[in-house]
Amino acid sequence: MKNKFIILLLICLIFIVSFGNGCKSKISSNLPESNLPEESFSTKPLTVKTSKDLTNYQKEFIKIRDFKDDGFPILNGFRCYKNIALISGGFEKKTEHQGTQVAIEYDSTIVYDVKSDKILRVIKYDEKDGFTSVFPFGINENWIVYYEDDDDEFNPNFRFYAINRKTGKTKLILERKRGHDEFFTKGENIPEGVGWWISPPRGILHGDKFYAEIYVSGSKVEKDTDTLPVISDSVYEIDLNTDNIKRIIHLKERYAGISAFTANDHYIAFSLTGRDFKEMTTYSDIYLYSFKDHKIRKFTDNRRSEIPMLTPDDWIIYQVWQPAELSLRPPKLSSHEKGCFYNVMRPINKKGPVFKIEAEGKYALYPTCTAVSPTGRFVLFVGPRRILDRKTNTIITLKGFPAFRLNQFPSDNLLLGVGFLPEKLVTRESRLWSWFYIVDINKLLQILGEE
Repeated sequence: MKNKFIILLLICLIFIVSFGNGCKSKISSNLPESNLPEESFSTKPLTVKTSKDLTNYQKEFIKIRDFKDDGFPILNGFRCYKNIALISGGFEKKTEHQGTQVAIEYDSTIVYDVKSDKILRVIKYDEKDGFTSVFPFGINENWIVYYEDDDDEFNPNFRFYAINRKTGKTKLILERKRGHDEFFTKGENIPEGVGWWISPPRGILHGDKFYAEIYVSGSKVEKDTDTLPVISDSVYEIDLNTDNIKRIIHLKERYAGISAFTANDHYIAFSLTGRDFKEMTTYSDIYLYSFKDHKIRKFTDNRRSEIPMLTPDDWIIYQVWQPAELSLRPPKLSSHEKGCFYNVMRPINKKGPVFKIEAEGKYALYPTCTAVSPTGRFVLFVGPRRILDRKTNTIITLKGFPAFRLNQFPSDNLLLGVGFLPEKLVTRESRLWSWFYIVDINKLLQILGEE
């Protein structure tokens, strides 16, 4: 499953381009002032620190859960809420495909109680219908949303399901069958004889709504640009109570794609990244869709901003690329003394401080924001591993912190992550095996405070 999402990201970066006239919603570049309460967290200048080496302290604040003995040595993405984690876990199985032995990964979703260390349920793929993976897309107080697909990494069949956590009932909320794509392609301008692909979708569960991003491209590479033409990139809002589906974002540029999107109670934030073949450069800006007025507003206009993350108190964190990194021409060697990009953190709706977060050193090529805690107090960055405590506005580089790949905060007290086995334990058989990391934030802060 992880390979599919990596390929989806690459597809977005290949087919992406400008944001133009293809939106249903009216676009505005002005953001209204809002009557938000006083800041919940500190807005004083950032304090930058580096921790002591945490290698010998890891057992004091980290618990590692290995699901290999439960039949799931490979762990991929996960979603979490309070003490429940939905983890994509699976295994590889060799099978015959067109006369050749190939390894196919089969993934289920593990419903895991972090507090009691119990597997509550395993949601399996429907193999009789050709599905090989079940991936979790969200969990909150009322709902679980998950997705199953086949092993086509570029143009899969898929189904989205929602489980009502109060009644226990499961229902199908969105389905794609190749050859029956009228729902996704109706009214679209599809070049004659081109055909189309629908990439593996992405989605966000927020309250009683699920937001699914569906990317439709032509299935033939264009000679002039060496890319697949984009038919549309859309975000659909699905009301889980009524089953009503409506498209709220509709992009129809020839080479357009959403490279990331996120949501809080007021907005969906997404980055539109593109290729300018005349200027021979990649570019990207961030847009906000307002739940209040259903309009799309352009938030950045520097052609270098990407991968937004929203906080509950309407701050936004995003990365800004260094100009040299966006050229489509043969790359020049870069010293990377300041990294390939840096992060900006700022309020959305009112004037306030703008914080620039960067890291020096050869390891600091990609200082990406990867997780925000439910109240917005803690923000995690990788490249290097850093944690920002917005209560004190202190950002600490976590020296000796384990390098797990995926991170989420189910609460302000816990950080969860998935990471490969330490290099010294990796064998040919276990090259894809992963551990599940459970980090006690209070104990980590206590250790950091002892310096």
